[in-house]
Amino acid sequence: MENNGEKGINMSLMDLPEATLDCILKWLSPIELCVMSMVCASLRDRCGSNHLWEKHMEFKWGRVIGEVAYKEWQCHIRKAKEGTLLGDYFTNLNGSLGSLSGTWPDLYLGSYLEDCGNLNGQFSNKFMKALYFSLETGRFWFPAQFYKGLTIYNALFSYDSKSDIFQARQHNGGWRFLGKNIGWDMRHFTCLQPNNRVGISKTWINIEVNYLKNLIYMSGYSVALNGALHWIGIDVDGNMSIWAFNFDTERFQSFSIMPMDQGTRPGIFEFRDFLCLIYLNELLITMWMMEKYGVGES
Repeated sequence: MENNGEKGINMSLMDLPEATLDCILKWLSPIELCVMSMVCASLRDRCGSNHLWEKHMEFKWGRVIGEVAYKEWQCHIRKAKEGTLLGDYFTNLNGSLGSLSGTWPDLYLGSYLEDCGNLNGQFSNKFMKALYFSLETGRFWFPAQFYKGLTIYNALFSYDSKSDIFQARQHNGGWRFLGKNIGWDMRHFTCLQPNNRVGISKTWINIEVNYLKNLIYMSGYSVALNGALHWIGIDVDGNMSIWAFNFDTERFQSFSIMPMDQGTRPGIFEFRDFLCLIYLNELLITMWMMEKYGVGES
């Protein structure tokens, strides 16, 4: 930057006050930060600062990367820096790195990092930047919960930036695909938090919550959709509605349902990622589809 004033003072970007320079860098996109980092050694360090990349991580990845994934990444960083991969870690010939839990032969992958060699290079001290680009390139298979029909899986996800979709795999004695062409919407998967693993075992996850005091009945059949289980329930006033338990927040919420005639038996089901109701009586079978999730009148 040059000032052609009366005294002809020349001023570079690095002459700006630190607070001003930091403010400018916060407005740059990930690609622009990478370009700026090639200007000089000082900007290379500044543009790799964690506080700059935390904003980009939260903006793009905050919905799917939870505390469990961050802890797995911390373990990968630590092991890569130590250079000794022992105990519950393994590597293969191409430098991939995974964390294992369980006992042989029932071993499970907590996460998986393809080609961990770059963690010893330019990304070695740039935690957030390294995580961001390992996710963008699909090298980091991160843990999240995957909803497939009525079943919830703890799975590992990898991202394809070209097609903007995910694939999900589960490791239990060997890789197996759970799904491909998975979009960003939360109907299919959500981030894995520590409280999602209360009472975890090899095949079951136990989550205990207090029964709602104003409910006197809840149907035995439930539907899994949008990261929640849904039942038909009746409250103390005799009102019937849909009750949903969200596994991410571990809270209940209720949705109103369409009016029905006396003597009608309601049922709940999922069809093409929509929550649906079926009303049965002696004369008619009526079906309703909730167009906008959480809005009973839709």
